[in-house]
Amino acid sequence: MPLLRASLGDLPNGYICLSTAERQSLASKVRRNDGTGKVKMWKKPDIMALENCDGKLVEFLYVESSRIVCTATKKTDDGIKLWRELLDGSSYISSVCRPICNQFGVVGIQVAGEKIYLNVLINDASGIPRYFHLEHAEIPLTSEVRWRTRALIRLLLTLRNIIIVNKNLLKQAMEQAVSHPPRNTSPSPTVTTPEHDYQ
Repeated sequence: MPLLRASLGDLPNGYICLSTAERQSLASKVRRNDGTGKVKMWKKPDIMALENCDGKLVEFLYVESSRIVCTATKKTDDGIKLWRELLDGSSYISSVCRPICNQFGVVGIQVAGEKIYLNVLINDASGIPRYFHLEHAEIPLTSEVRWRTRALIRLLLTLRNIIIVNKNLLKQAMEQAVSHPPRNTSPSPTVTTPEHDYQ
């Protein structure tokens, strides 16, 4: 959490809220209430980044973190959970404001043992979600491992840049959604044609 606060503090386009409450994500809640998920998986990420866009809370960063001593099974399970959280988050954001495909990405960070992984899920031009692993680094836990800090700083700067771009894209998408609501939101009327007897 201190690393995230340091790298995401004092952003040029405003602040974001980092929630450590480990509460159910809004996206997971919407999916569950929508009835699209048959299995009830109430995902509670360890940390979430929230943005208030025109009165709506939008989650666009999820973090899953394990202890320093981490088994391979725990790492795999957290990786799958993070991927599912990103899918829910991307689906929710697309339904709320439809940001530009191939540009906006929901960010996922996994901390497993002494390693940190930076991932992003982006919808391509066809709307198909694509999951990318961008960076990983070892977290220096003592002052004797200075060589690890370069990769960690690069990862945190990459994260900061993605968040700055995402905040702008979210703002633009929300303004677009408010000023140009989607067309044909109501079902089209059924029109009957007169029947003709052809003899």
